[in-house]
Amino acid sequence: MGIATIFAAVAVRSIYIQSFAHGRQPDALREDESPTAGFSVIDRTGRPLATSVECFDVTVSPQALWRSHTPRRMCEAIAEILDGVHVSSGPSESQPWQWLDVLDRTMPRSLMRGMLPGRVVPEDPRFLLFGEADLDAVRTWLDTGTVSIDETASLPPSIEATFAERSARGPIRGLMLVPLLPTEEEQRAEAPRRWTLALDPVECFSVQTRTEQLGEIRRKNGDRVAPPPERWTTRLLDDLVALIGPDRVLDRFAPARRLEVARLQPIERRLALRDALWAELLPARFRVLARGIDPVRAHDLRELMQAEAVSRYQLQLIPRLERRHPTRPGARPVAPDPRAGLEREEDAFALLGHWGVLDEKRATFRALRDREQRPHVLPWEEAQDPFEAYRQSLVVETRPWSGVELLCQTELENGPWAADSARAHAVEGRRYTRRLRHVARDRRPAWKEGVPNYFEGAADGGLAPVIEVTLDAHLQETLHRELGDLMESQRPALAMGIAVDIQTGDVLALDSASLYPYSGFAPVRHVFTPGSTFKAIIMALALDAGVTTPTDEYDTYAGSGLTIGRRSIGEAEGAPTEPRITAAEGLAFSCNAVLVQIALKMDAAFLRERLLSLGYAQAPGAGLGPELPGTLPPLVKGTWNRTYAHASVAFGHEVGVTLWQHAEALATLLRGGVSRPLRLLRSMERDGEIYDLDLESGERVFSESTCRTVREMMAMGANIGTGRHIAAASMHPEFDWIGTKTGTTEKVGTELCVHLELEALAKASAEETAWTSELRARLRELPKPHRKSTCYTSSICAAGSAMVDGERREIMVLIVADDAMGKERFGSRVTGPTAIAVLRQAFGFDREAPPADAPESLDDDVEVVIIPEFRADWLKNDLPWADVPGEEER
Repeated sequence: MGIATIFAAVAVRSIYIQSFAHGRQPDALREDESPTAGFSVIDRTGRPLATSVECFDVTVSPQALWRSHTPRRMCEAIAEILDGVHVSSGPSESQPWQWLDVLDRTMPRSLMRGMLPGRVVPEDPRFLLFGEADLDAVRTWLDTGTVSIDETASLPPSIEATFAERSARGPIRGLMLVPLLPTEEEQRAEAPRRWTLALDPVECFSVQTRTEQLGEIRRKNGDRVAPPPERWTTRLLDDLVALIGPDRVLDRFAPARRLEVARLQPIERRLALRDALWAELLPARFRVLARGIDPVRAHDLRELMQAEAVSRYQLQLIPRLERRHPTRPGARPVAPDPRAGLEREEDAFALLGHWGVLDEKRATFRALRDREQRPHVLPWEEAQDPFEAYRQSLVVETRPWSGVELLCQTELENGPWAADSARAHAVEGRRYTRRLRHVARDRRPAWKEGVPNYFEGAADGGLAPVIEVTLDAHLQETLHRELGDLMESQRPALAMGIAVDIQTGDVLALDSASLYPYSGFAPVRHVFTPGSTFKAIIMALALDAGVTTPTDEYDTYAGSGLTIGRRSIGEAEGAPTEPRITAAEGLAFSCNAVLVQIALKMDAAFLRERLLSLGYAQAPGAGLGPELPGTLPPLVKGTWNRTYAHASVAFGHEVGVTLWQHAEALATLLRGGVSRPLRLLRSMERDGEIYDLDLESGERVFSESTCRTVREMMAMGANIGTGRHIAAASMHPEFDWIGTKTGTTEKVGTELCVHLELEALAKASAEETAWTSELRARLRELPKPHRKSTCYTSSICAAGSAMVDGERREIMVLIVADDAMGKERFGSRVTGPTAIAVLRQAFGFDREAPPADAPESLDDDVEVVIIPEFRADWLKNDLPWADVPGEEER
């Protein structure tokens, strides 16, 4: 009785489970985390310059996808979703995606680029290989869709029965026999020709083909539809196994694999044979369909995947973060590839730098160099070879390589917050919850509403650090536009500009433009001769050393030139003809003889040491990437001597500087003598806290009185000196103070024309050839591309002070143009208008000042502590670079 009761209870429970209970479904929830955001960059006004945007890469397994889906139908649906996506080396934003574009990216590369475009041809077939004896059977099958019963003799009975019951359906579309090209060895041996099958996947796997071959199927509601794709591909592969013969297919496996397959059970062996033929018929296991698609399109793709029952191993959405530069062309950074830099579009924000991955060649070179110079960056804790692990990371992990992006990354890694634990500042990426597609354990539906969405939901990640830089994006665009106008009007080989907040050293704008492709960042790499803009530094050193005063008078050697030893130092056109002028007049009117006499009063060791203290001949450490230190003659006998090196340094010759380096020294002078590095970073917001990057206290290198005197000399230069026709105080009433120092460097014969040099460098970079001293020497034999017999570097430093929003600000602008091909050559003419336009707009003023008459004397508001009465009668005609009034105007 008890046993009967137990059996009855078990039976009832079984009936309940079978008929009514839903059963417990397996836990199918999974979580995916998107990559962690690195940092964002904003300018001083909060305008975004660089950020990481969440996006998705679409990857596909052609072998898995096209075995159970119709190519054209799926490609059309995907193309409609991807329309408008920017894809490198593929459809652009202005060219809509077509279904053929999707097909090309989801099929083997040989489909569109092989010997038969539109068909996939096995390159070195092992299984789909037919000799002359096989051709009749293969052609019969292709023509009729039926495998001869003789070819099925060696098949298992169940499979043989399948072939016996099959009737002819017509030709198999999308497959054709093609001869293989014989190898050299086969040609010598006169071996018989071999054949293989070329696949047109669109036609072969179309609805029409599979309906012709398998017929329609009837649904429960009576509708007749085409058979599913997988049924047709299974039939196709079984036919091929029969044509070739199962034993012959097995024999063509590699030895180890052959033994494995031979040991399998019949059904499993049959699947293995199908897989081997399918892998050769469609030889592509992984392709990237699209990179960086937005979340909206990703959602649409997920919906399509659900509707078409596409599994993750067939098509997958991989979340990642893509770097964007909203202010750059296409809102995308430039890749760390010199060729990409050479071909870049017009870009006002090139200083943001390069972002991406290296190719194999450059990754290997970089890894070798870092192993030698920076071994601490290699992952020595890795179980595998640390060098190979590091090299691979350079190929696959995106990162900044230069510019502001690199500077920000370095600050994050080495700043004061870097000492905190990494875990305390770890930023989690967005988390996605998805549900795997499990089959229900019983006959009842697994979910009442059908299979759930591919992704169930998402949780926001942490906030990435936000770094505020000193740049003003609007002023940066202004500087870029003004440099563009300068390039168009004066056609220099290279033009550069920088705008600096004098008191803080904040770089407000920094840019360059070139007639030739330039792969580096010129403001920290291009070395030029500063010329007369360097005289302001020499004057400050002399005043500080007490070897001269503003009112000390010096001979001008007008007409004859200053003679030192066997050397004669001349002047520019329109130089002073007065026998003697003051030191202040010498700087205002850029008189070489005066500055040389002043410089010769300073000891060589003292002069050179003070120039080094200002940062000359040293890499500035701007953090923007590769940079050059500039040049300064070494203090050795035969190199630094009184007649040549010492005298030349006095007027800015035999000195090589970069824009960044020279601007830093000039800003120190205008600031009041406290040396402070130029900076690009202001603050960082992290974990809800804002860290202000404190200004460095700096080191005093000039006295305040010295700097004040030189500023007054520069104001004099702006009012009645070399900058008068562009920077007179009466022309710019908005300013409380304005000063200039122009520079016009006439290059010596040993200096290369920058046009020839940059053109040759660009060619060498494009061709990836080494730049050698021999190649450089050959350039001296080439004719210059301009009519001038001599090359010039034209420059100007313009600075001003004014009230902005109730706050007094002082800004300096330095503009340099190397080898201008226009008719002008003097700094005030070539670069002066650009500098003044940038300076005015840096303060928020109109680009051009309202019309005003040029002053006859210094503006009353400008204090000058030089001579009580300035004598300009010796100027005769207008200076070529300064429109000094004639007698009739005074």
